[in-house]
Amino acid sequence: METPLFTVTPRSLDLVAKIAEKVGELQGSGEYARNLKLRKVNRLRSIQSSLAIENNSLSLDEVADIVQGKRVLGKPREIQEAKNAYAAYEHLTEYDPYSVGDLLTAHGYLTAQLVERAGVFRSKDVESFGRSAYPCGRKGRVCATTGFRAVVVGQGFRRAPAHQELNHPL
Repeated sequence: METPLFTVTPRSLDLVAKIAEKVGELQGSGEYARNLKLRKVNRLRSIQSSLAIENNSLSLDEVADIVQGKRVLGKPREIQEAKNAYAAYEHLTEYDPYSVGDLLTAHGYLTAQLVERAGVFRSKDVESFGRSAYPCGRKGRVCATTGFRAVVVGQGFRRAPAHQELNHPL
């Protein structure tokens, strides 16, 4: 029998017992299960509302069915957008908001099977009405997709002065 790397003391046993008691209270009260359900519902609402902002017509129930793997009648692109958004949300806690790599990873999840080059910076400008509306980020110019105004610097971001003009590189 191996010797443990720690010493069992009356205090450590007492703490373990208190932790086990709290876990039992959470499981027994049903509070833990209710909180999990609330988080899941809120995540589905967040996904559906984000999709709606992008002109996706899927309802909350349809998004929930897609996430559960059920068949839904709808435009294939909108269904793929819902699947992609769910995949991106599943990895949300893994992203570093200052990492260009994580930005591109999230972009890859969100645009998988929707755009030709998911998860990479654009290599061409986006045109609107025959004019270049969104100059690309191929020169590592700028990025404003992390919830604050930022400039791409090497492999990371730095905050940009409020007066600096920014263009979306994705």
